[in-house]
Amino acid sequence: MRAAIGLRWSRTAFESYQEQPNEVSVVLFKLHGSVRWGRSEQGGKEIISELQPLVGLNPGAYRQAVIYPTLGPKPVRSEPFRTGYRFLRTCLANAKIVYVIGCSLRDGEIQDSISDAMDDNPQLHIVSLAPDADYAKVAELTNCDPSRVTAIQKEFGLPEIGPKGVNDCMASLRGFANSAVGASDAVRSFPFGKTYEDWPSAQHREAIQRALMR
Repeated sequence: MRAAIGLRWSRTAFESYQEQPNEVSVVLFKLHGSVRWGRSEQGGKEIISELQPLVGLNPGAYRQAVIYPTLGPKPVRSEPFRTGYRFLRTCLANAKIVYVIGCSLRDGEIQDSISDAMDDNPQLHIVSLAPDADYAKVAELTNCDPSRVTAIQKEFGLPEIGPKGVNDCMASLRGFANSAVGASDAVRSFPFGKTYEDWPSAQHREAIQRALMR
């Protein structure tokens, strides 16, 4: 069985990307690479190809382009990682909110990218989601103003659908997005600068239900 399937990674695919009118666009950056990306040499030039599923570790002539968890230095100046981090910084420079999900923020490269963006982009806010998330700790790791950070001590998994299709997870994320852009009602209901033990929107839903039952 051939290890590669013919698709190749190319920086130009990202640099030439343009959103299509009236279409929802999603661009996925894998900052630490992927076990499905394999390096090989052809004609004296290194290329990165997409590998078959379940090919195992470094199959044949291929060496997987992936950064495994480590607190040591990472090859972030080499492709494909350089492009991912470069576009991360570009996105942070223009964003109003960044959701940190499943990331400990222990990596110095991530810390520096977010910290620099928080300095250069005064509208940027951080929402951290994890069972042990703490807004003060996130602010310390990223060296930023704690009043622009919030933490929700919940896992981000399958949607938690409540009565009549209510989804407290997505409602909370939308609430903080509106708060980050300065919507007055959202600023009051979803303030930054604190840690939440549950989805904030659940509290509002319960309050509304209690009011309706009076």
